[in-house]
Amino acid sequence: MAFSEHAVDYYGDHIFTTVTASASVVDKWMDYFPQSLIDFLGYKRFTFVGKEVMNDAHKLKNDYGLVVGHCEDVAHWAAANYGGEEDYRRFGLKRLVLKYLKKELEKPLKITLSRWEFKKLSYQQMKYACLDAFFSIKLGEFLSKAT
Repeated sequence: MAFSEHAVDYYGDHIFTTVTASASVVDKWMDYFPQSLIDFLGYKRFTFVGKEVMNDAHKLKNDYGLVVGHCEDVAHWAAANYGGEEDYRRFGLKRLVLKYLKKELEKPLKITLSRWEFKKLSYQQMKYACLDAFFSIKLGEFLSKAT
């Protein structure tokens, strides 16, 4: 199987993803980085969000030479917007999602600490990765409205 497509339904949201363990499959879709992707990632008016998202931006730069123009760590963004007595910078994604989006994000340690380097991810790993990305975006949308 070269790739598989999946749907993840969570709290009424429908997330569709394609999973592959083969770089050659991706190469068939895209044998170079189009200028539009390079421009999109580098455009400073677009904000890429997530918990410790700068690590991902550094990986894109180091591994592929792609520069991400603007990143916001959702925990730091929450701290800047809502500060107060709690130190939101120390909150993980699960806790931020519960606090601001009022949704329970499943992050079982069995999956979090599982073997992500395997060529074939389990359904639970794929679901975890989808929800991590999805709720990072949702938090970014929420926090951007508070700015």
